[in-house]
Amino acid sequence: ITLENVLGNIQSMCELAELHNIKVVLCSVTPCDSFPWNPDIKPAAKIFRLNDMIKKYAEKKGIPYVDYYSAMVGKCGEMRPELTVDGCHPNLKGYKVMEPIVLGVIKKITTPLMPKYS
Repeated sequence: ITLENVLGNIQSMCELAELHNIKVVLCSVTPCDSFPWNPDIKPAAKIFRLNDMIKKYAEKKGIPYVDYYSAMVGKCGEMRPELTVDGCHPNLKGYKVMEPIVLGVIKKITTPLMPKYS
């Protein structure tokens, strides 16, 4: 499947959610430079590109975007080794990196604006 098709599926899910008054938050794909179950596949560049596509779509539509990727990526597109069990999936330390990032975005979109008093 092409990255454009993946993005199209994400866009369709967003449209359906919004149609049903469901607030949408988009998150980046976490970094990974190889799959232990299929080491011939090297997804790092595609993940980087897909994240860029998702972020641009989120910005265009005014959808909050959660960027896990930037906080978890190593020098070559891999997930930093201390954050993963297998190079692709976060371990407890990885989730502890992710948690404050998503909570920050959720807090931003759920905190009502306070009136300003002079």
